[in-house]
Amino acid sequence: MSLISNVQQTLNRLSHFGWNEWFQEHGLDISAEDLTAELQRLLPAIRRDKPGMEDFSTNGKRAIEAGKPSLSLLYHALSSPNVHPTSDGKPHQDSAAYPTLTELDQVENLIFSLSKRTLSSFQNPVVAVFAYQYRVAQNSPHKLHADIGYSRCGIARIGTEPERYDAPTRSFTSSPESEERSIAVLPARYGAFIAERRSPDSQDVVFRDSPTDHSQEFLFPVHKLFAGDECLFDDQGQGIHLSQVEFTEYHINEKLRRLHKNPGDNPDFVPPLAIFDLDKPPFTRDSVNDELVEMKQAGDSVLVISKPQAHLSRTASQQVNGNMELARFEVPEGRSCFFSSLIITAHAGRAAPEYVNIRHKVITNNNGDIELEDLNKTLNTREFTEQVINLEGRSVGGYEAAHFIDDSCDGYLSVSIPELSNLQTYKAFSLVTAVDFFPQIRQLDIQRWVEELYGAGVGLSLDTVQNRLHFSQGGPRPLSDGRFTRTLSGQTTKNNTVPNQSLTIPNSADLVFPAADRVNRTMTSIVGPAASGSAFNKNESLARALSWLPDSAADVFAPGWDISTHVDQGQNTYASYGLGSPFLEDAKLCAALNSYWPAAAPDSSRTFNISWSPTAQPLLDKELGYHPAHPRVLSQEVSANLGWDGEHGPFIESENGQNYVNCAHRNRSDYVSNALANKIGFNGLDKVPAEEMIQRMDVLRACFDSLRRQTVTNNQLWMVNAEKVPSWQNWHSTVLPKASNNLEGIGYIYRFAIVGQNAVDVEANPITRERYELVNQVEFQISAREIYIKIFDQDWVSQPVNLVLEEY
Repeated sequence: MSLISNVQQTLNRLSHFGWNEWFQEHGLDISAEDLTAELQRLLPAIRRDKPGMEDFSTNGKRAIEAGKPSLSLLYHALSSPNVHPTSDGKPHQDSAAYPTLTELDQVENLIFSLSKRTLSSFQNPVVAVFAYQYRVAQNSPHKLHADIGYSRCGIARIGTEPERYDAPTRSFTSSPESEERSIAVLPARYGAFIAERRSPDSQDVVFRDSPTDHSQEFLFPVHKLFAGDECLFDDQGQGIHLSQVEFTEYHINEKLRRLHKNPGDNPDFVPPLAIFDLDKPPFTRDSVNDELVEMKQAGDSVLVISKPQAHLSRTASQQVNGNMELARFEVPEGRSCFFSSLIITAHAGRAAPEYVNIRHKVITNNNGDIELEDLNKTLNTREFTEQVINLEGRSVGGYEAAHFIDDSCDGYLSVSIPELSNLQTYKAFSLVTAVDFFPQIRQLDIQRWVEELYGAGVGLSLDTVQNRLHFSQGGPRPLSDGRFTRTLSGQTTKNNTVPNQSLTIPNSADLVFPAADRVNRTMTSIVGPAASGSAFNKNESLARALSWLPDSAADVFAPGWDISTHVDQGQNTYASYGLGSPFLEDAKLCAALNSYWPAAAPDSSRTFNISWSPTAQPLLDKELGYHPAHPRVLSQEVSANLGWDGEHGPFIESENGQNYVNCAHRNRSDYVSNALANKIGFNGLDKVPAEEMIQRMDVLRACFDSLRRQTVTNNQLWMVNAEKVPSWQNWHSTVLPKASNNLEGIGYIYRFAIVGQNAVDVEANPITRERYELVNQVEFQISAREIYIKIFDQDWVSQPVNLVLEEY
C-alpha cells in the first residue's frame, strides 16, 4: 500500500471522531478525492487561535510541507498533545479518536517522502538512530514553535505493568491501570535517519545551547528512513527501493558482577562465593542470556520497552551443580555503611554500585531449605547494631546476605538498511532506568525555575552559592546538559563524557561508542532543525506528554538515579553499573537527602529527620503517608495510608505529658522489603505537575524569608506537617486549626519541629520507627496575600506576601 493510501485510511478512520469538522475549520478537506493535492495546497484559513494551535509555526501554510513536519498542519494536529477533535478543545473521551504511533509514523513517512531527497543532496551523510518526539513550543529545541526534538540517547523506564499508551497526549503514562500500587513501564521511541555530522550552523539548533557548542560535533537528522520506494530517489527521480529498516538492540546489567570484581579501580570489591559464575545471570544479564527489553515496531519506528516484573526488585538464582542456588554473598566484616547500606567506595566514579542492600540474611532451616530473614524486623536495637551497623557506621558483617536484581540497564539500538550499507551507521545510547516517581515533572522544569530565580544562565552549576540556597545537596541539572559544565566563575566548559566504554558489539571487541569519536561526547544533547517562523502564542502548557528524551533525566551523579558515571581508563563515561544494588537502595538515600541526585525525585528527608539535608521540595502528608496514629487520622479528618515508598510520614504524638515526633527509622526502613510486599507506588505523585511542585517550593522560600526577623533559623527546623488547603474558607481541622478568618483562597500549612538530638525510647515504638523529643515548633499558614507565623508558644503573627497560588 502506498504512503498516501495509508494516510487516507487513517484519516477515514479518524473522521468519525470529529477530525473532519476540525480540519474543515482550517480550510482542509481530509475526504478530498485527490488527497495528495489537497494536503499540499495553500490553506489561507488556518486558525491559530483555536485550542492547541497557538504554537503551530506561523510559517505553516499547508497540511503537509514536504520534508518539514513542524510546518505541516496535519502532523501538528495529529501529534500535539494540546490538539483535540472536540468543539471545546478538551480531550476526547474515546482513545480511538487519536492516531496510533504507527499511524503517526506513516504521516511522518509521507511528509519526508514528498521532499524527493536524493543521496547526492546530503552533505557527508550517515545513518543514525535517534530517540525523537514532537514537542510543544517551550520544550522544542529552539523554543519558538512546536517541533520535533531528537537525541541519540533515549530514556525508557522499568515498572510492574505493561506499557500504556495515553492517546490524548500522544505519549505514554506510567500511572497504573488500576488503583493498585503498581507502575507501568515507560517506552522510548526511536527512528532511523539520514544525518549530517558537523558543528551547529544556521540550519541547526541545539537545545539549551552553550558557548562551547560551536567547538563540538553533533549528528543532525535531516531525513527519516523507511522501507519502500518513496523514501529516497536517484538523480533521475526514480525511487530507490529500501527493503527493510531493521532495528537490533543490546542491553546489559552487570551490577552484581562488578560488585565482586576488581578490574583495577574497584579495590572495595566484595569477594564472591566460589560456587557462582559471575559471567552468567543474575550476576551478568544481557540481551544474549536474559531478555531485559523488548522491541515493538510502530511502523518504521520502534519502541524499546522494559519487561514488566511483578516486583521492582526481587531475588534471583543460578544453577549450581544441578541445584538452583539463591544469589548471595558474605557481608565483609569491618566495612563502612551509609545508614544501613554497604558502601563500595568510589575512587574514579562508580566502577560498581556504591550502595548494596545487606539487610536480608540468608539462612538454612531445619529442612535444608533456604529462607530470608528480614533483619529490619527480627533484630532488636542491640542486635541490629551489632549485626548490621554499629553507632560509628561500621558494618559488622560476617553473614550471608541475599542479592537483589532490578531491570535497569544500558545499551544501544542499531539499524540495518541493506541498500545503505555503504554509509556509516551510528547507534543510539539506550538507557532503561529507574522509576520516575514524578513523571509530570522533568529535571528541566526545576532547572529552569532555579535559573529564573537567580537570573543565572543555562547550566547553573551544582556548586554555585545560589543553588545551595535551596538545594543543600545535588541539584536539578538535566542529562541533556551533560555535554557541558558551568563553573563557579560562570564559564562554560566541555564535559567530554561519553557512553559506557565497556559496551562492545557482541562477539566483537569493537567499542560501540569509541571515545575518540567526538560526536559521542554530545550523545545526550537534544537537537533539531532551526526554527521556521514563530508561534501565535507559545506560552500554552495545557497537556504534559511524558518525555523519553534526556531532559527528563538527571545529570547529577552521587551515584545517580537514571545513570551513573565512571572514569574508565582516564575517560569520563556514563554507565548504569554504578547505580545501587538494587536501584531502591539509591532511591531511599536519594529521597532521604532532600532529593539529592535528581531534583525531580521524591524529597523524603522529613520522613527520616535528615537534619543536615532538610526538605527542599515539600511532599504533602498524604503523599508521605498518614500513620494510623497520626492525630488527623485519630480525629477522623483523614484516613491512614501508605506513602509512595511504603512508609508513613512523621507526626507529633504525646505520651505521659511529653510530646514526641514519630518517624520512620532511617536504618531500618527498607525499600526492598517494601517492594517485595508491593507497598511502593505513586500514591498521587504521578499527578503532581511541575507548576504545583514549584508553587510548594516558592511557599517554602516565603516561609523562610519571613523568619529573617525572628529568633529561629530554618536550619533548626524539621518539617513534620505539610498540607495543601484547597479553600481556607472550608478548612475546619481541629488538629491544625485555622489561624485567622482573614485567610482566604488556596493555601498551605507547613509545621516544623525542633527536636532533641538523639532518638529516644525506640523500643516502645514499632521496631521500624523511632521518635525524638519535641523541644518546640514553628507553624506557617499561608495564603496568596498573608503568612501567619506561630513561633513556639507565642501568638500568631501575620506578614504580607505576594504569592500566586493555583489549584493544579
